[in-house]
Amino acid sequence: MAASLVSHTSGARNGAGTVGSQATGVITPTANRLQLIAFLNTDTSGANQPNPPGTVAANGLTYTQTGAAGTFPLNLGGGTLRTVYVTTWRAVGASPSASAATATFPTGQTDIYWSAVEGNSEVDASGVNGANGIVQHVPLVGTASPLTINLAAFSSPNNLAYGAFGEQGDGTFGVGTGFTLIHNADGQNVLLTEQKLNDASVDATYTTGGVWAGIALEIKAAVAATGINPAQRRQRGIGY
Repeated sequence: MAASLVSHTSGARNGAGTVGSQATGVITPTANRLQLIAFLNTDTSGANQPNPPGTVAANGLTYTQTGAAGTFPLNLGGGTLRTVYVTTWRAVGASPSASAATATFPTGQTDIYWSAVEGNSEVDASGVNGANGIVQHVPLVGTASPLTINLAAFSSPNNLAYGAFGEQGDGTFGVGTGFTLIHNADGQNVLLTEQKLNDASVDATYTTGGVWAGIALEIKAAVAATGINPAQRRQRGIGY
């Protein structure tokens, strides 16, 4: 079995005034598996410029921000400026509980989208809050389609590429070459997440020109057990 990400939930809250926090659908994590949530947020009212969530709370775990990418303001007409932020958050725990994830923002937001997944048993979930599971992350803002985020060469061909892309305009997303769609959050073509084994060029397409933001991650595959017990390792002079 290869390393991959498994869907939990995706969705959106948009319009109808600003909110300071937003809960996702229920996430039911597997113990000792890497949890990963992507958020996109913006304020279309023009009252506040968006900032990434200050905290994400869920599952009795500690979620740690892994990456953030914010676009520059786009004039929507009438003096309204719109900026979007995309962030990714990770966590791991031995005894997680099922719950929604609540993102809390420093200022009110109108539109909030999310995509929540977990790694399968082949994804490294070691380190503090799953820190060892993320080898590298690169944020990028651009206007070209496709938007391509170049990671450094992967440390293993078994590692997984993950992309989270957010756009401001009205158009249609397409996954990058050879990538598999995880979520098009709420079917709105605003937040897209995707995955592919061993690809350091993480890309996506969008049919309408505009400013968009993305985050690419290299997710580490778990190291296979050798099947050699400690006594055998000592006999063979293998460190452990």
